[in-house]
Amino acid sequence: MGKESRHFYIGSYAPMGTAGIFSAQLDRENGQMSLRAVCDEVENPSWLTLHPDEKIMYVVEELEKNGRLAVLRCTGEKCQILQRLPAGGAPCHITMEARREYLFVSNYLSGTLGVYRLNPDGTVAEQTYLVRHSGHGLNPERQEGPHVHSTLCMGDRVFAADLGLDEVDEYRLNRTEGTLDLVRRMPVASGAGPRHMATPPGHPEILYVAGELDGCLYRLDLLSGRVEERRRIVPEDCQGEFRISSVKTAEQTLYIGCREFNAVMLFELLPDGRTGQETVYRHLYETPRDVFMDRQYAITADEGSGGLSILRRDGMVLRQETFIPTGGVRPACIVPA
Repeated sequence: MGKESRHFYIGSYAPMGTAGIFSAQLDRENGQMSLRAVCDEVENPSWLTLHPDEKIMYVVEELEKNGRLAVLRCTGEKCQILQRLPAGGAPCHITMEARREYLFVSNYLSGTLGVYRLNPDGTVAEQTYLVRHSGHGLNPERQEGPHVHSTLCMGDRVFAADLGLDEVDEYRLNRTEGTLDLVRRMPVASGAGPRHMATPPGHPEILYVAGELDGCLYRLDLLSGRVEERRRIVPEDCQGEFRISSVKTAEQTLYIGCREFNAVMLFELLPDGRTGQETVYRHLYETPRDVFMDRQYAITADEGSGGLSILRRDGMVLRQETFIPTGGVRPACIVPA
């Protein structure tokens, strides 16, 4: 790889003893990617978060019972376990706040949010708090109870998306005690199933929320705490199953992956932070669970097809370049290093 390459880590659903975390290098000149297995010591590492020094990695082990948080040291060719700590049922997301003092782990099945204090070297000192949600939503199969799916941090403000309760809860981090104080509960829409969140650059008053269950994108006004816009992104006449996955922003674009419908949606971000023109790219591979995008390329973690797609980007247009199998495991997340 030349000097125009970019480094990523890939997480997946993989059994213990099988390589489940990969190091990837994308050559930005020709669009080719090399993939190398770097860890087989964790089970179902479906979400990864890197410490800014890129030597410490935080990993969920997504198990229905006795899920875990693993801390790895990544040096050269391998990532090795330093710590393994208990989490909740099916941990699925990790966020590190900007001062690198705390981690937040979302536990989907148990409907809880764990708070972990970090040491200066990036290892975990202790779990300091556990938020436990309660209640249920409209959908009896998917919303029979709380399902904390992700968090997003803005300073000491921590937002938690709960798919089971159809709400985004705002907490205030108490840095001294390592606890979270509830500020407010912000309802999204009945049956929406909030999954992931993103803020447009320069607009901290706006929070975009992806509705996994109803196929909609919600614009939440954080000044009022209310939904200001609901935008259907899966066609109304879609007859098959669909589940919205990731929502992110890059290069004045908001982009979303949609599983089963097998598509990547791109929205122009206007100067005021609202969404404008929409483009739908119908993907050639199955179940794009996570998406990374910059000005030149997009990468999708195609869980259903067992590999990564490299897409060339030209503005709002995507074009398939190549597909890289991930050795029989199901890729689930893409983390730029």
